[in-house]
Amino acid sequence: MSSNQPADLNNRSGKIFVLVHGAGQGAWAFGKVAWPLARDGHHVIARDLPGHGLRARTYISCTANFTIPAAAHRLFIDAADKLTPGNRTDVREMPTSHCPFLSEPEELARALLQL
Repeated sequence: MSSNQPADLNNRSGKIFVLVHGAGQGAWAFGKVAWPLARDGHHVIARDLPGHGLRARTYISCTANFTIPAAAHRLFIDAADKLTPGNRTDVREMPTSHCPFLSEPEELARALLQL
C-alpha cells in the first residue's frame, strides 16, 4: 500500500487504485485486496476517511428525522463501534430533520464548532 510519502506517479509501471471505504469501515477493509495489487507493482491508496476507521468520529443524530429513524441511527453507531471497539463514537443529538445543513445550518455550525 502507499506510504505517507509523496509518490512519483509518473514513474510507475502499474495502475493507480484509490480505494474508498463505506460507512463504519476504514482503510483496513482493503487489506486483502491492497497488498496483492501493491505486490504486483500497482500503486494503492487507501486512507481512513474522517470519522471512520481509526480516526475519532462524532455522529450527529437528527432526532426529528423521519427519513432515517433514530433506531436506525443507533444501528449505524453500534455497527461502527463493534468494528472499532477502541474508538467509540461520540454521539450528539440535534432536534432537526434529515438534512440539518439545509434546515438548521446555524445550529449545525455551532454543534460542529463544539467538536
